[in-house]
Amino acid sequence: MLDQSIIVFTHRPSEFLIKLNGSTSWKLNPIRARDCEYVICTRNRHSALRDDNISHRSAFLVGKISNITQSLNLPRDEKRYMIEFQEYAEINIPDIWGGWRGPVKYILTRELDIDFGNLHWKTTPDRDIDYVNQYFSMENAHYEREEKLYSETKEKKLEKYRQEFLRPKDGISIDEAKKGLSEFYGISEENIEIILKG
Repeated sequence: MLDQSIIVFTHRPSEFLIKLNGSTSWKLNPIRARDCEYVICTRNRHSALRDDNISHRSAFLVGKISNITQSLNLPRDEKRYMIEFQEYAEINIPDIWGGWRGPVKYILTRELDIDFGNLHWKTTPDRDIDYVNQYFSMENAHYEREEKLYSETKEKKLEKYRQEFLRPKDGISIDEAKKGLSEFYGISEENIEIILKG
């Protein structure tokens, strides 16, 4: 067992995590994760799916890691993992999440300002698979709506680009092409290079 733990940045509520007996769905190294002691769940309030009043970046739940398994939300999370725990403690510690780039962070357990020995540990109930599946159905429907909206928005941008900048008979200037590509991809014209080979 390494002196390491995992901090995750999640929108999912304590009720779901406890009824799942774990935290999911993460891209991580399962071999390394199995050697970790604790998973510390911190709140991501920037997600539209969060539904409680826990402060952004605060730690709200700790689990003693018991296993790393395939996520149950298939096929959406086929290549993601669940960090399982059989014991958990509810906490409220502000600003534990350090704003790291990814939502999973390995950290030395001794560097955490948490007195794990004095937490009020509870045993998780049996996994409530009906509740878990209902939650995943709600969550997946939300993501499908977002993906559809993103796809429709992207298609509208592409159509606008076609109408405004693609004139087969007349052609377009380099500046016009850069402007259209800038609007479509959302990057500045200065970062677009067009190379002509003849």
